Amino acid sequence: MVIRLRKPGLDISDLWDIVSFMVAFIMVIPAGLSSMVPFLAKFVYRWGLYGIYAVILFMFVFKILHRKGISKTFLYFILFTIATVFILFLKGHGIRAWLSSFSICLFTALFAEANYDRLDRIILCFLIILEFWIYTNFVLMLLIPEGMYYAESNNSYANWILGYKSSLQYYVLPALCFSWLNMKYRNQRVRYFLLLAVSWASTIIVRNSMLLVGLLAFTGLQFTNVSKIKRLANIWTYYGIDLATNAIFVFFLPWFTNTELGKKSFAFLGKGSSVSSRASIIWPMTLEYIKKSPWFGNGIYSTTLRPSLYRNYPAFIHAHNQLMEIIFIGGVFLFIIYALLHIHIAKSLIKHTDHGASEILSVSIFVLYFMMVVEVFISNAAGPIWLILYLGGACNSLHASFLKRKDCTFNDYDFDIMKR
Repeated sequence: MVIRLRKPGLDISDLWDIVSFMVAFIMVIPAGLSSMVPFLAKFVYRWGLYGIYAVILFMFVFKILHRKGISKTFLYFILFTIATVFILFLKGHGIRAWLSSFSICLFTALFAEANYDRLDRIILCFLIILEFWIYTNFVLMLLIPEGMYYAESNNSYANWILGYKSSLQYYVLPALCFSWLNMKYRNQRVRYFLLLAVSWASTIIVRNSMLLVGLLAFTGLQFTNVSKIKRLANIWTYYGIDLATNAIFVFFLPWFTNTELGKKSFAFLGKGSSVSSRASIIWPMTLEYIKKSPWFGNGIYSTTLRPSLYRNYPAFIHAHNQLMEIIFIGGVFLFIIYALLHIHIAKSLIKHTDHGASEILSVSIFVLYFMMVVEVFISNAAGPIWLILYLGGACNSLHASFLKRKDCTFNDYDFDIMKR
């Protein structure tokens, strides 16, 4: 009998995993840290992020040199980011704003593409980091329920290390998506249900109404048989519901908030002033700006300049609606390219609907856009959100990477690992 011992030290795969974890750690930005410890936040999550971008470029080039071709999903992400750069130079302003908003989209795609054959490991890196911040934020909520600091932008003390209460969805939704994938393929149920319980508790404590609705939809679709009915519960249906919800909120809500029933309803939910400001100020004014420049939009504004478009309210730094924000920035031109990206994602999810990842990513994207009716994910804190969208287009590769794991508990004998 011959016993082979592994040589001590790290091989290239181990080093790659360590670097990937470091990259993911910097890309998950705790929104409240900039107010709590400005110097540390600036050093680690601004300059450190730009340093990580250089590492990602190196990883991408290294992988491309050792692999034939790039994925269609990556090409669509590149097309979208090129379009944002085109708008940037067309309008002649917003370079710093682009770096703090769309650069994370580009480098998330580069990072994922560099790990196209090991997407499972990237997900697990992000999951560990998201869990750490969510649990840390939850403990701080319990210890300091009144909030950790005052923020003038939201006129509230309800801020913790992950920022204002409405920032929670940027962390909770990706964490639940990645944890559900992990449970699906590795059967780590306790880990998932612990995260789900803490997510629910955090949402209830801070009274985040939109995230509460999102969690209801997410868990409802997960634990009922509705998501199993492919003709009814698929990404195209989810897109349709999200678009209808956007139309109702943007065009019907301004009228409803001025009715007596509307005022009482939103007051009961504790959303009176926030919904009223969106419906009566932000959305109508954003639509007016869109009408003035419908084809190529108004360009990318920084968070310091954007309030000047909305009567100088400090909290009004975007359109508070993802689709409207895309059209405001780049008009019909950018929206068409953004739609093409999502059409590609939908085709990928439908094509591989029998894979374990397809259902999870479809539900996650549906809930994402349902919540983004009143928020946007165009910021440097949105790396995990963009990763969900990338995975939607690359769900076949994600499925393959999980199947190659020794601890995978998912069986699919008809899966063709070479399809892309």
